[in-house]
Amino acid sequence: MKVSLEKQSYVMQCENFGARGCSGCTCDPCDCNPCNCGDGVAIPRWRVSGYFVEKGELEALDVSGLLILSLAQPCGESEAGAWQEVLLIDSRASTSQAAALLNAFEARLASIPAEIGTHFSGQRSVYQVPMSYHRDEQRSWLEVEFMPEQALPLRESAESLFKEWRYSGPMALR
Repeated sequence: MKVSLEKQSYVMQCENFGARGCSGCTCDPCDCNPCNCGDGVAIPRWRVSGYFVEKGELEALDVSGLLILSLAQPCGESEAGAWQEVLLIDSRASTSQAAALLNAFEARLASIPAEIGTHFSGQRSVYQVPMSYHRDEQRSWLEVEFMPEQALPLRESAESLFKEWRYSGPMALR
């Protein structure tokens, strides 16, 4: 499904996608929210929602081919405890492009699973990281490497407890 965003300052063609790290779910990839596909409610290890800008301009800047996504993870060892989100922006984006992507998409991105009752609120940290998105006739594929100590911080919250996260796999189109 393609999403077209049209406002006074931009016109874009985007793909909205997501996935979650579920076990016991038969979906490939799982993007159910909540997921009841297995033997009961499956709390994921992580959940991601994002946009790939196929072509478009934001605030007179070409942002074609760039990605922005929200990653949610549990804060501690237990997936059922408190969760937090971080926003990840394609490392190929300039500072101006990153700011424009945040302005356009930040309010639209949320990844906290529906099954999770507690999460840290407040302003989310934002990092630039290497990522890529590919699409063929059958699948959308996301590759991301988020290593907090190596990511370029654009905005950090004081309580950020994010763990490294690597993903190379399919995404479900929304």
